[in-house]
Parts: sequence; structure tokens; C-alpha cells
Amino acid sequence: MTLILLTLAGLLVTTAAATWLMPSLLLRPIGWVLCRLLYRYRVVGQEQIPLQGGVLLVANHVSYIDWL
Repeated sequence: MTLILLTLAGLLVTTAAATWLMPSLLLRPIGWVLCRLLYRYRVVGQEQIPLQGGVLLVANHVSYIDWL
């Protein structure tokens, strides 16, 4: 039982250190899932986006509650 607890503690410390050193590896997938679940979006004119080069994305917000 002690060996299992020591292994669990070691894994917890290792995970915490890895998350602290490279937070994007953990936060980016969580953020992606939350955005996909919470926000619905519609792409209009996707064929106008070039495959290479830069793109300027401009959002039109009518009010502060337009996301409802």
C-alpha cells in the first residue's frame, strides 16, 4: 500500500511540475473543449480565406450581450 501511495505522490508531483513548466499542453486542449461546448459559431465565406498568407479577422459586436 505504501508503494502505491509513493508512486501516486510521485506522479502527482511530476504532473504538477510538467503543467507548471508547459501550461499550454494542458490549458490549450481544455480551452478548446470549453470553447467548442460553450460557443457556437458560423463560418460564412470560408472559400475567401487564402490557403497561404495572412488573414485579418474582424468581429462585429452589436452589444455586450450579443453572444446570447
